[in-house]
Amino acid sequence: MRSKVIGIAALVALIAAVAPVGVSAQAPTRYVDLMFDDVVVTSDIYGEAMNSKGELQPLGLDVYQPAGDTASGRGLYIWVHGGNFRVGNKSSSGPLNDYVRRGWVGISIDYRLRPELPGNAAIGAVTDPASLPAFIDETKDAQHDAQAAVRWARDHADDLGIDPNLIAMGGISAGAIISQMVAFNHEDPGSTGTPGVSSEIAAAVSHAGTYAPVLLGDAPRPGDPPIAIYHGTNDEQVPYPTAPIPCVLTLAVGNDCEYVTFVTENHKTMGTDLARDFLYRHVIGGGARTYTPVVADLDGSPVKVFTGAEPGPTDLGFTAGVVSTTDPDVVTANTLQLLRYALNALGIPPPF
Repeated sequence: MRSKVIGIAALVALIAAVAPVGVSAQAPTRYVDLMFDDVVVTSDIYGEAMNSKGELQPLGLDVYQPAGDTASGRGLYIWVHGGNFRVGNKSSSGPLNDYVRRGWVGISIDYRLRPELPGNAAIGAVTDPASLPAFIDETKDAQHDAQAAVRWARDHADDLGIDPNLIAMGGISAGAIISQMVAFNHEDPGSTGTPGVSSEIAAAVSHAGTYAPVLLGDAPRPGDPPIAIYHGTNDEQVPYPTAPIPCVLTLAVGNDCEYVTFVTENHKTMGTDLARDFLYRHVIGGGARTYTPVVADLDGSPVKVFTGAEPGPTDLGFTAGVVSTTDPDVVTANTLQLLRYALNALGIPPPF
């Protein structure tokens, strides 16, 4: 009796024939899994504004979409580049390709810059008080431009295939500062473009940025969007002790903040996977809650200083952080501990 060699195609057909009916590979989850191989980029103008040289400057953006994706009602992530408010452009699109390949629509924006500011604009505004007014004016210009990009996207929601309620913003360095300014100052929209449309966003993500109320606008208020902050302890451009401030203020008014420390890291985009998780839970998932802050030991690993809710029924492959107790006594104790830490880091003796 001769033996028979079964070819690969025949073997696959045989397995398919005997497999139970209805058994198939699990479908990928939009916003979580890589679903698309290619990204299509198109460009447009979202507004115009007078720059610091007295010139009327057109403001451009690039739209990133998953190639072949025909879905509507998608989430939109607007990316704001860094560059000390002095340099940079929308070609610095950060992690947008990764987001878009998972099913987001992405936008990377230009905004007005001031090359005449000190080399490190944020620190320069403190060490050189004469540059402070120009720095504040520049940050406000950038905030208003980013808000105009939100309005443009919301006004073009049908064309973009997005849900106008699912718009988030994030950035690195100056872009991270701008993203928080947009989150906390939606009542100050500016007039860069697309008037009469809401500038509100559903969440903001800060990679190596911070926020200083009074200098940069209003303090967080109840109902402002959730924020996530990812920061390295060795950041020399946006010093680490400044980073927890917006998170402390956000939690103090009952809003959500998640804060992750990267020990020994310097000034760069960190925590992209955690940011995707945060946006999935808070924007796409409809608003998971962040619980109490926990001050963690800096032991050489990324640590979640503010713990977040688990992602729910969808397994993202990692946890979002341990859900801490909601016991009011523990919440109070942890919050006071964090406030003491932040005040000490800023050189202010805690009054408690």
